[in-house]
Amino acid sequence: MPMTASQLEPLAAAAQAAQCVKQKMVSLCQLSVQQTAAAVSASLGDKPSAPAPPAAKPSAPASPAAKPSAPASPDKSFYRRELPPDLVSFTSPTGRRMFKESLNEGYAEGYFNLAGNFTVQSEPAYCGPSSLAMVLNALEVDPRRQWKGVWRWYSDELLESCRSESDIKASGITYDQFLCLAGSHANVVAKRGDAVSREEFVRDLKYVTQHDDIFMVVS
Repeated sequence: MPMTASQLEPLAAAAQAAQCVKQKMVSLCQLSVQQTAAAVSASLGDKPSAPAPPAAKPSAPASPAAKPSAPASPDKSFYRRELPPDLVSFTSPTGRRMFKESLNEGYAEGYFNLAGNFTVQSEPAYCGPSSLAMVLNALEVDPRRQWKGVWRWYSDELLESCRSESDIKASGITYDQFLCLAGSHANVVAKRGDAVSREEFVRDLKYVTQHDDIFMVVS
């Protein structure tokens, strides 16, 4: 059906508008290409077509970076210490086999309570307090005091000791001092190695490892 002039006018206007949009899109594409080319030229060391705006001057000079401390001398430090030849590493194939045997034979009942409360000592000389904190948490003893925030928890630096914290950090604690520290938090049976036979030690060790409510700390 032929269309009248009045009917063709909207179509002509729409076509003209579409042509304008097309021209604008072409202009934007050309501008984008020019900007991309300028950026590539700048990255390759070519002089850009237009100078970049100057960077804003900082309000204050940046403070110089702190000089890193010198690394410790290798002869005055160590990363890890090798086990004596008569000891077996827990993570070695032999250690894993021995652990599986102990677990199957019922001699690792307290392991999971201890592993779930494993504690890394916060100070090099805190092996005694850290061991005690780990045992008390494994026994689920409520310290009745806050650790951090709202949590009540045993940590080695919060244990009430029979020796000052500074003294322990300097030289650790002795057998008698550990006994005094442990006895103020739990029921303790103390036995010195030079006063116990090998048979008694093995018997105690078997008894402890067959239960999850008693632990042995050995030095």
